[in-house]
Amino acid sequence: MNAMTQPWESPGQIEPIRTGTKQQGLFRGLTARQKTKAMQALTEEVYGDGDLLPRNEAGLPQLDIVLRGAVRNEVTDADGGSRLCGMAFAGEFLSPAGPRTTSVRRSAIGETVLLSCDGDVFAALMNDIPRLRLNYLEDLQDRVDETRRWQVMLGRKTAMQRVASLLLSFWERQGRPVEMDLRLSRAEMGQILSLTFETVSRQIKALEKAGVVALPLPSCVRIRDTQGLLAATGEAVQLRKAA
Repeated sequence: MNAMTQPWESPGQIEPIRTGTKQQGLFRGLTARQKTKAMQALTEEVYGDGDLLPRNEAGLPQLDIVLRGAVRNEVTDADGGSRLCGMAFAGEFLSPAGPRTTSVRRSAIGETVLLSCDGDVFAALMNDIPRLRLNYLEDLQDRVDETRRWQVMLGRKTAMQRVASLLLSFWERQGRPVEMDLRLSRAEMGQILSLTFETVSRQIKALEKAGVVALPLPSCVRIRDTQGLLAATGEAVQLRKAA
């Protein structure tokens, strides 16, 4: 993924907007004037822990970027129960509403700040700032690639490979912190991975026993062996070193 080696981590690149644990790649490479123009078009909205994000009932195009905190996405099953289907971390934008996503309920995890912009306003910004359009398209492509990998994971990978893939993905998306807050229970991880919470717990315990991860708290994970975690995912590629 492009998130492993960010353009602004190379000498001479313009530093992007800071966004908590992760840097906002959507604005990478923009000049100070361009960033100021883009930020003036965005509205900052603050949500408390557990607050529901308002739905886009009109279905109008809108861009929402997680500046700080995290957002959980849930859907309602046929039996009326709620099921976690995904998360968005700082530095990521929320998927736009569409025919298959209007039923998704979104809520804040911890104090969460969103930057929002009407779709037509953002489209005009991309016309005025070609680099912004390029960044947006690259981020969309990353999203498509990640979705494709996720489908492969659910269809082909073992339970251990699924759990390891989720931990690696969350660690990367949170900016490779020393200690990662999962923000999820074992049962919720199982909902995302189509596994029981007992199976998730066994795989995490096995990774801990192998020295790949440490668990200072049940909801916190410290990655001790990144290459070992990557090997547990079943992926053939090597994890690049952070700049």
